[in-house]
Amino acid sequence: MYKTPTANITNTVSGRLGGLIVNQGNGIPGSDGAGWYIRGIGTYAQSGASNTARFYVDGFEVKREYISYLSPSEISSISIFKDAASLATFGMKGADGVVWIETKRGEKGKMQVSFQARSGVQQAINIKKPLNSYNFANLYNQAISNDNGMVWSPAYSKEQLDTYKNGTGTNVDWYDETLKDNGFYSDIDLSFRGGSEYIRYNVILGYANQQGLLNVPNSNETSNLTFSRYNMRTNLDINLFKNLEVSIDVGGRLEDRNRPNYSTSSLMSDLANYPSNIYPVYDKNVVDDLSNFSGTTLYPNNPVGSISGLGWRSERSRILQGNFKFKENLDFLIDGLYLQEAFSFYVRSIGGSGKTKNYARYYNGTAQTTDQTTTIVASRLGADNMDEWIQGNITLGYGNSFGEHDINSVVDFHVSDYKADGLFGYKYHNLNTSGKVNYTYNKRYVGEIGFSYFGSDAYAPGNRWGFYPALSAAWIVSNESFLQSNNIIDFLKIRASVGKTGNADSGETNSMGSFSSDGRFLYQQYYTNSMVGNFYQGNAAPFSGQETLSPLFIANSNVFAEKSIKYNVGVDLALLNKLNFTFDIFLDKRSDILTMDNSFMNYYGRNIQFNNVGKMTNKGFEINAIYSDKVGSLNYSLYGMAFYNKNTVDYMAEVPPAFSYNGQTGQIYGARIGLEAIGYYQLSDFNADGSLKSDIPEPMFGKVQPGDLRYKDLNGDKIIDQTDVTKIGNPAYPSWSYSFGGEI
Repeated sequence: MYKTPTANITNTVSGRLGGLIVNQGNGIPGSDGAGWYIRGIGTYAQSGASNTARFYVDGFEVKREYISYLSPSEISSISIFKDAASLATFGMKGADGVVWIETKRGEKGKMQVSFQARSGVQQAINIKKPLNSYNFANLYNQAISNDNGMVWSPAYSKEQLDTYKNGTGTNVDWYDETLKDNGFYSDIDLSFRGGSEYIRYNVILGYANQQGLLNVPNSNETSNLTFSRYNMRTNLDINLFKNLEVSIDVGGRLEDRNRPNYSTSSLMSDLANYPSNIYPVYDKNVVDDLSNFSGTTLYPNNPVGSISGLGWRSERSRILQGNFKFKENLDFLIDGLYLQEAFSFYVRSIGGSGKTKNYARYYNGTAQTTDQTTTIVASRLGADNMDEWIQGNITLGYGNSFGEHDINSVVDFHVSDYKADGLFGYKYHNLNTSGKVNYTYNKRYVGEIGFSYFGSDAYAPGNRWGFYPALSAAWIVSNESFLQSNNIIDFLKIRASVGKTGNADSGETNSMGSFSSDGRFLYQQYYTNSMVGNFYQGNAAPFSGQETLSPLFIANSNVFAEKSIKYNVGVDLALLNKLNFTFDIFLDKRSDILTMDNSFMNYYGRNIQFNNVGKMTNKGFEINAIYSDKVGSLNYSLYGMAFYNKNTVDYMAEVPPAFSYNGQTGQIYGARIGLEAIGYYQLSDFNADGSLKSDIPEPMFGKVQPGDLRYKDLNGDKIIDQTDVTKIGNPAYPSWSYSFGGEI
């Protein structure tokens, strides 16, 4: 993690953890978190979420936003839980996998002081710029002439083309005007670590700063995209008495984000869509040409003016997490028995402020819109968001050995109370009683039983609890007598697991996109206001444009968390004290996926209801290998991993399509559905009057001509329409992931 200079920790683990897909959506400082998908995507009911895994830090669940900007200096280890054996105790939160993070703790010994500083340069790569003015205008002339029956009818004259070609005409590279080549990143951290027999400590102080690529200074009136972080962590382990150990962990951060008062998505859209010849950056026909931006009603948002002429917005996040644990050694009662009580709180508040102004849009000296150039003024200072998460658990554990028998067991009771903003997500209450019993005979045969009895307030009273068992076994073959004397195999373990987990707090957004409940409180009836068109009542004139009250959805007290049955078979192998190899095959069968029932047609009214009817299958394999050796006094290691997964939507209650290939059912989740292009219409495809010949399928989406795309008539009815759509592309996430590298 130290080797990748980036502020966001979610972008540093790509290719380092087996079975993990990392997908970064953007590079905006402070908002560039990557989605983590453990063993791909197993369900379609994620409400468009960019992340499906659950995150835990030092034993307690946190939001992804919390781990995103942890300093690498705080992290001791990151583990991925992905099979039924490791997910047995997570109940309704285990179906999509768990990311388990441990922070660094103190060690017995003299105080060690460590200081580290890193810096880097970030660049945009492979930017697809629009054409320059000459090429744009030249091709535009050809395009409209083709649309005009192949009759030359240019929009740009030869004189205009000549000015674009010789450089006297308007030719603005909006990307170069708006973006810089580099954005700088730096961070530092200072840590103190040490302790004695009675107290151990690890204290970390850190700072990071990341600058974006907008070509605008940070000043009183303008702001680049920027992110800065101030972090502190203190982990203490105290032996109060012989049988009592206390752990106190406190981690806090301040995060500052600045941006112009114009969204980055809108800006990037403008850069891609604004031609180079629409107008210069500044209108020189206005006296003060350095403060009067060009603009038109068709292209009103001058990209340079939008990042420098509208003011800026600042956001500050305050995040604090505290964990308190008390562990009592109960050997005086039963040898190997212990009791642990733990409490955690997590608080995040977001406040913002900013300054606003506006700029007039001119073209040839004349204002084109009603916008006026204004001086900058302070806008508002207020709270934007706040959430609070309180968790507690009591754990009773036992571990001991009796000759050839080893037993390790634990029972845990966990309570979680989360409060935040929002209609459906303002509170989450969960209870989880879980446990594991692990038995090993003669260090060769291992069996484990795990379970979770999980309850969530998302569902109706009487329907809030689910039981999630898991069973796993392993055979440590290398401990058998017939392999004890070999000089090749150092370790060989064969393992298998099967178990049931759940996925609460997930559910499709309704087809109208008006809400996303994440599957919560669907047993209660909610209403919303909506506008109706013409409402007829007898023979009287219809009411029109009236606001009425309608159900947000139809309440359903039977909805529950979706189910996941996970199967896994794996092999762990170590050879010659140099090569370590792991291979896993997995299968994830999902059922009861919460899905909007599309059996009701729209003309029956607003009948939106969700049911546990969806099914999906996800399967694949993982291979991980690392080879370590040394040449003389130089130690080195080579590593590589490969991961493959494929999912299939078995059933999703979609509106029955005309043909099976028209729908999502049976396809990879997220597959791109559309018409299959098979080439271009040729002159020989048309009659003299411009109509298509009788043997050529007729498209229903408009008139076509030579040079237009031609699509395949899949059902053979001589018509190209929605009954001819099928899978034409794969989803945005990959089926194959692989990485390799080395270290010395």
